[in-house]
Amino acid sequence: MPIRPSFESTWGSNIADRSAKGGESPWSAIMLKAGVAVTYDRRRGDTVLVYDRIWRLRSTASALHQEAMRRLAAGSTTDEMAALLGARRAERLIQTLMAAGLLRNRFINEFTGTAQERQIEYLADLTTNPNEAQRALASATVCIIGCGGTGFVALQHVLGAGVRRLVLIDPDCVGLENFNRQFVPSRLDLGRPKVAVAMEYARGREPESDIITAQRRIEQPSDLAAVMDGLSCNLVIGCADAPPGRIEAIIVEYCLEHCTPCVFSGVGVRFGTVGPLLVEPQPMGGYLDDLRRMLGDCELSAPPSASFGPTNTLIATLMMRDALHFLAGLSSISILNTQWCYRFLEHKYEVVRSW
Repeated sequence: MPIRPSFESTWGSNIADRSAKGGESPWSAIMLKAGVAVTYDRRRGDTVLVYDRIWRLRSTASALHQEAMRRLAAGSTTDEMAALLGARRAERLIQTLMAAGLLRNRFINEFTGTAQERQIEYLADLTTNPNEAQRALASATVCIIGCGGTGFVALQHVLGAGVRRLVLIDPDCVGLENFNRQFVPSRLDLGRPKVAVAMEYARGREPESDIITAQRRIEQPSDLAAVMDGLSCNLVIGCADAPPGRIEAIIVEYCLEHCTPCVFSGVGVRFGTVGPLLVEPQPMGGYLDDLRRMLGDCELSAPPSASFGPTNTLIATLMMRDALHFLAGLSSISILNTQWCYRFLEHKYEVVRSW
């Protein structure tokens, strides 16, 4: 990873000028981002920060600078930094850290003591209002179509993220052959409907969850409309593999008609696909047209029988990272209108197509 020297930034007016004018910076209460690791190269006298790369601040390993970094890790203000280091030195340190993307606004974690306490710290590195992002997740309604190798993983992640309103659709019952890749059911659940098992799992994690289940096969958009009748959904997650080859088109057709965002993934033996996440009508329609052209008059007789637990979990988790970012209102979404391919043997991740 590259080593970056310290540098000056032209952001805003400096601390000394603000103090003289009695002004206040919009970033007056600041802290290091949660993922920043701080260490010191005592031989060279440098502060070393590790985040998305390595940053080296020259000749800043003094006891005074170490105290400044400790305060920034816990949360401080520009005035406190100026009092500790002097206005000009504090200005240079803060501008350097801001230009490197290592600072964020200090905030109060409103979810302390909840299951999402540490998630707020993650969200705070991506948005200026992490509490609002968490509230968006808590108020979302998510539909998962297919409770299987990717669908159960999707369920685990939406629950862990704080989503409490769910619609779960799957026609099948738990079988022993599912156990290599589906980790929500136990042997006590053999023969039971997957949606019933999923609902019990969700209620065990969050007793107040609002859950609708449908043990049915989605053969056409009207089937999905019948389940979703009267419901407003923030995201449909397509994890089903039947009807083979057609299920994605069925879901997209429904979502296009009802202005509902949707997201997909797929798992094969040599590779898996992640995305697209579709929100707007134009890319949604383009993806539907491509699916129809690809399918033509053909229909697969059955989904692939080969399956491996780690690849199912990997693909579903990559999908859910962006799905949850979308629900939280974040902009960092790699699969928006884009499908990626993950080649398992090479660990190579590449864009397939965008709409």
